[in-house]
Amino acid sequence: MTVGFIGVGRMGRPVALHLLAAGHPVIVLPGARRSAIPELRAAGCLLAETPAALAAACDVVVTCLPASATVARVATGAQGLIAAARPGFVHIDLTSGDPGTDLVLAQAYTEKGAAFADVGMSGAPERAETGQLTLMVGATDVIFAEIKPLLEVFSSQCLHLGEIGSGHRAKTIIASYGMAIANATAETLIVARHLGIDLGAIHKVISGSGMNSTTFQTMALAAMGETAQARKLTIGSALKDVASFVAMADAAGFATTIAPATLQSLTRACAAGHAETFVSDLTAVLSDISGHSAVARTASA
Repeated sequence: MTVGFIGVGRMGRPVALHLLAAGHPVIVLPGARRSAIPELRAAGCLLAETPAALAAACDVVVTCLPASATVARVATGAQGLIAAARPGFVHIDLTSGDPGTDLVLAQAYTEKGAAFADVGMSGAPERAETGQLTLMVGATDVIFAEIKPLLEVFSSQCLHLGEIGSGHRAKTIIASYGMAIANATAETLIVARHLGIDLGAIHKVISGSGMNSTTFQTMALAAMGETAQARKLTIGSALKDVASFVAMADAAGFATTIAPATLQSLTRACAAGHAETFVSDLTAVLSDISGHSAVARTASA
C-alpha cells in the first residue's frame, strides 16, 4: 500500500518510519512542527502539499494528531481528505480522538465509497519506536481485515473492538485508568516523604506485592532520584485523555469519583506550567505545587 501520513510527532514519526521500513511507500503532509521532516525525507518519504493531494496519491492515509478537531480540519473542506477519497480508500486515525467525530467522518467517507477506522494506541513513544504498540481498532469487519497487516507493522497487539468509535472509547478508558494509578502513586510518595518514611522502603514493599506496575516503578525511581527511563507522555496529553473519559462517562449517565479527582490533579499541574512535563515526574510536579522543592524533566529536555 502507498500510505499517506499526517502528524509526524513523537508518536507518528516512528510509526511512519516502521511503515517505510516494511516496504510501504510513505508520503507525508508537513505540519506546523517540521522537525521530523529532514529525517523522514532522508529515509525515503515523499511530501504532499495538501490533504486532498495526499488522499489522491495514497491507498491509505494515517492521521496522528493532537485532537479530533484537527483531524476533522484535514479531512473536510475543498482540499480535505474526503474531497479526494475514492472507492477503496481508507482513513486510519491514530489520534486520541472523539467517538462522535469518528461517526461523522465515517459517514462522510461511506458516501464516497471509502472507509474510516479509529485506532486507539496504548504505549508511550518508546514503544512506538520499537514497533510494540497495542492497538484498539474501531472498524467494520471487512475494513479491519484489510488494514490489520498494515497495523501489525508497528504493533505487538492489534485488537478489533467493534464498530466505529470503539477504538477511541477503549483508548480513553485505559488512559484514564493509567493516569489514576500515576496520580495515586505520586500522592502516596509525596505523603510518605512528608511523613519521613523512606521511599526506598515503600519501593521495596510495593515492588514485591501485587500492587507493583511499570508505572509505579518509573515514578518511584524518578522520585528517589535514581536513573530511570522517563515515560515520554506529557501531563498535558494525559489531561486531555482523562477529560475525555469524564465527559464520556457523564454522557453515559455514570457518576465517576476517581477520574474527576485525577482530572483535578492534572489540571493543577498544567495550570502551574507543567503541561509539557512528563507524567513520570508527576511526583516532583505535585510536590512543587505543594511548596516542596523538586525538579522535573520536560518533554523539551
